[in-house]
Amino acid sequence: MTAKQSIKTDVTRLMEFQTGIEPRTVEFLQAVLFNFGFRAVATINTSASPNVRIWRILDGAQIIFDENAVDAIFSPDGRTVATINLPGTPNVRIWRISNGQEIIFDENAVEVVFSPDSRSVATINAPGTPNVRIWRISDGQEIILDDNAVRVVFNRPPTVELVPFPSPPQKLAPV
Repeated sequence: MTAKQSIKTDVTRLMEFQTGIEPRTVEFLQAVLFNFGFRAVATINTSASPNVRIWRILDGAQIIFDENAVDAIFSPDGRTVATINLPGTPNVRIWRISNGQEIIFDENAVEVVFSPDSRSVATINAPGTPNVRIWRISDGQEIILDDNAVRVVFNRPPTVELVPFPSPPQKLAPV
C-alpha cells in the first residue's frame, strides 16, 4: 500500500503498491500512518470536521472512525491504535485493530505512550492537571493511577518510571 498526495486538490489516494488498485480516496489529509506489519493505515483528516480513520490494508475496509480526533499512534506491535481528540475536548481512545473495538477510553487525557512490548499503555492528562494512568491492553483495565505524575517512561524489563510534578522520578514499578 502506498499513499499519493495531490497538493492542488487536497486529495490523497491510497493504492495497492504492486497492482496500482486504488481502494480509497480521502480528502483533506494531514497525515497517513502505516502500522507495523502494514496491516492497517491511519488517515488523519484536517477538514472543518477533523477525524481519524483506520483502514484495513488487505481489502481497504474502514475499521475505525473517531470523529474529532486529530492524531493517531500505533502500538509497537501494530495490533492496537490510539486516537487523540481535539484540544478543548480532550480524550484518548485505544482501539483493537483486528475488530475495531474500543478497549480503553480516558476522557481527560491528551497524550498516550505505549510500552515497548505493547502490553501496557499510559494516558497522560493536560499540563497543570497531573494525572497518569497505566492500562493493561489485553483487558482494558487500569492498573496504575498516579495523581502526581506528569510523564511516563517505560523501561525493559517491563517496569514504568512515573515522573512526579515537579519532583525527581519515583521508583520503578512493575507493569
